[in-house]
Amino acid sequence: MSRLIKSSFLIISIFVIFLNFKRYESYIIQKTLLYDLSENKISLKVEDLPILYYPNLSVNTIPIRTLAAKYYINEKDNLNALKLLQDSNLDNPYLPITNYLTSRFYIEQKNDLKSSFIYIKQAYDQSPKIESISALYLKLKEILEKEDK
Repeated sequence: MSRLIKSSFLIISIFVIFLNFKRYESYIIQKTLLYDLSENKISLKVEDLPILYYPNLSVNTIPIRTLAAKYYINEKDNLNALKLLQDSNLDNPYLPITNYLTSRFYIEQKNDLKSSFIYIKQAYDQSPKIESISALYLKLKEILEKEDK
């Protein structure tokens, strides 16, 4: 019995150490990702981004996939960017940043203003006081109303 308990404890300990190491790696790169988001910069190449899906939320609850998607949008990698944005909405659907970036993706990559408006409207409904969201929402609304006339 004692041997079983020791073996179980060792296996659990190795697993916990592995998870803590993955979290540590994530926290190291999050510093750069969050800085780039706040300054609207790109300081890493897509190839330098490790696969960061554990933990799925950053230290300030922004999904890590949202932070990574910003790099893929700028690299013109449509499939990865859109997939990351869709997955990150599942990680934390209560933040408008993911919908804002999805809206920008549809404008910059697909030139699809109607799809873009759907996402920016969701972001605007969540946080109408964020200047970048409200500016994009109002501008898209104005453009689409002119097209409908």
